[in-house]
Amino acid sequence: RGLGDVYKRQIHDYSFPSGHSSASFAAAVSIFMWRKKEGSAALVLAALIAFSRLYFTVHYPTDVLVGTITGALYGVAAYFIVKALMNKVPKLNAIFNKQ
Repeated sequence: RGLGDVYKRQIHDYSFPSGHSSASFAAAVSIFMWRKKEGSAALVLAALIAFSRLYFTVHYPTDVLVGTITGALYGVAAYFIVKALMNKVPKLNAIFNKQ
């Protein structure tokens, strides 16, 4: 099976939600919350990854939508957890605030 046959594929297993969408949006949102410029590029890449899951017909639209939403929530949660840890552990400030 080559890449040329990708449009002929049918969904045989039901993965809910899309792990690719969830992981890419979790990373992109957390990057965006720290650094807007780099995060904007990461969000575009995450959207392309989510779209690819639909284009290659490996997920239903609801799989990708829920994966995107949960990933964004995970990214926001990770941001606030790291912020709270930075306030409690001063050494983390030195790691995360390096330029």
